Amino acid sequence: MCGFLAIACVLGICGCDTAPESNSALGFYLDTVITITGYADKATLENAVALCGEYEKVFSRTVEGSDVWRINHGEGSPVRVCGDTAELLTIALEVCEKSGGALDITIAPASDLWDFKSEQPKIPDMDQLERAAKLVDYTKLKLEGDVVTMPAGMAIDLGAVAKGYIADKAAILNLGGNVVALGSKPDGREWSIGIQDPEKENGKSGYSVMVADKSVVTSGIYQRGFDKDGVRYHHILDRATGWPVQNGL
Repeated sequence: MCGFLAIACVLGICGCDTAPESNSALGFYLDTVITITGYADKATLENAVALCGEYEKVFSRTVEGSDVWRINHGEGSPVRVCGDTAELLTIALEVCEKSGGALDITIAPASDLWDFKSEQPKIPDMDQLERAAKLVDYTKLKLEGDVVTMPAGMAIDLGAVAKGYIADKAAILNLGGNVVALGSKPDGREWSIGIQDPEKENGKSGYSVMVADKSVVTSGIYQRGFDKDGVRYHHILDRATGWPVQNGL
């Protein structure tokens, strides 16, 4: 399914005789808890959350038959995708290029060797990880209109960019580290977005930023990862090696 209708949840409403009620809706898609809060009726917010499930069917690499699944199983053959996937890939490849490959959506062969959710996590075999890292190269992925071609053995993972794309489309307020503030509050005040303190329990912010009509996006090493022999192994990988980035942050 593609060509979804983006649901605009009006978070700031002006000129009302009475103060509008704030409602919230919850869901679990894209491997994360999704929260949307807004000055709109609850059904509208629930529809926006459900929209995330529709996008998941297209962008997830683990959902059989999704656009990403078909690209990863194309074995080098051209794969035709829907307009949303083509748009997201265009954006992603642009960021890959502008970041000098710091973001590389073909990281999947390396990230597949890591299981940060396991109760007994293991460090991957070094030779396997080295071979996987050699398959990471976004420049070998070709997008021509809505047709994607990628060498056999390579695989993409859009997890780093899909949430932000979906949040923009559905006007989601909080989608697993991607926060979109659409408009301002009914009284004209900005939204207060809390930034998680990595050293405190989940939900405890270290500080906050005030925004209107902006996105606030974070990614940290403190949730998806494990510690072994004094080293933190986490899901933000170095594309050149396949190992978690160790930069002191």
